[in-house]
Amino acid sequence: MEPQKGNIAMYALLTSLAIVLLSSLISTTTSLLSHPNNIKTQALGTECSFHTEVQVIKEDHSILQISQNGGDNWGISSPFSPFGRFDDNGNEINQYFDDLSMYVYHNDNEIIPTNPNDSTRDVNLIGLDINKWKIIGQFCTQLKNGSLGCPTNFDPTSTSTTISGLQKSCGVTIKYGWIVSPKNNDDSGACKLDTPSCTPVSPTIEFSSENRVRVSWSNPIDCGGLQYNLDTIQANITDEAGDIICSKTVDVDRTDTATDCKLGRDVIRNTQSPENLTSSETYTASIRIANENGSCMSPSKEIQSTYNTNPTGPPPSPPPHQVCEEKDQACEDFYVEACTTGTNKPGKKSCHKVGVCSSPGDGTKRSWIPEKFSPTIELFKKD
Repeated sequence: MEPQKGNIAMYALLTSLAIVLLSSLISTTTSLLSHPNNIKTQALGTECSFHTEVQVIKEDHSILQISQNGGDNWGISSPFSPFGRFDDNGNEINQYFDDLSMYVYHNDNEIIPTNPNDSTRDVNLIGLDINKWKIIGQFCTQLKNGSLGCPTNFDPTSTSTTISGLQKSCGVTIKYGWIVSPKNNDDSGACKLDTPSCTPVSPTIEFSSENRVRVSWSNPIDCGGLQYNLDTIQANITDEAGDIICSKTVDVDRTDTATDCKLGRDVIRNTQSPENLTSSETYTASIRIANENGSCMSPSKEIQSTYNTNPTGPPPSPPPHQVCEEKDQACEDFYVEACTTGTNKPGKKSCHKVGVCSSPGDGTKRSWIPEKFSPTIELFKKD
């Protein structure tokens, strides 16, 4: 009987060991299946932070608007991103910007290759409308000191749609892309605005507050290609470092030849975004005329002025049409409106209204006091 008891004990021990080994195998397999990145990381390289910003900019360093280029397949293609569409906001890693040919890619868990022969990539620009735009250069900037990423032998004068040799390594933090210039693209095959006679005349720059720059100009009188209310005035305000701090685009109007650019609000291009002007700093206003889609432009005209928080002269005049300079200010309006006389004849009456400004501006937001409304004179039209 003793040998049988020994065999039974040995069998029980072997069975227990088999169960333990099987449980361990199941646990390991489950862990690997539920964390596939672990397998990928071990096989391909190291996980670490990787940051790139891609832009297509114009000669003045403003970002090309998507609507100015057009096309559905507009973006970049590379091994980093098989196709990065500028106007697609469906990717959770890429950050997209409305109507701007740019996006930001940031991943704290990027797989960085361990093989040095696999550490560079070429990026291609896809979908540029070559009938409107031509590439005149490329750029690549390291956004942090000591960071890698830009090609070793980078050529900023290249007009290729491909940027070659971008590095993929831990800690990359770069901004790169293409510089484009408009092609001649009107019906005659020439850009009619690209002539000194179409440059805005006698621009001025004033500081109407600590965060507002007012730019005014005269329209050119000998610009044969100028189209009022279709062409636009583009105004950029730059600081002493050359950064665009404010940007504004308005229609070319025959009489309204001034605009206000407000820091922190009118930032629609590739700009810095300070909220206020800096005392004693000199600012430059650069203005030009562009056609409706921005593909044909006049030469720029520049003017400089220094912002002083303690001016010795009289304070700057408020912008025109500012009926309401401040909230709760009393206001009044004299105007003429059509009416019907007591004998059902058409006529006009002169009116006077009194009210209170609900906010600063051109007077469109005013609260009128009904009992202080008075039609004063009726002007009858004869049959």
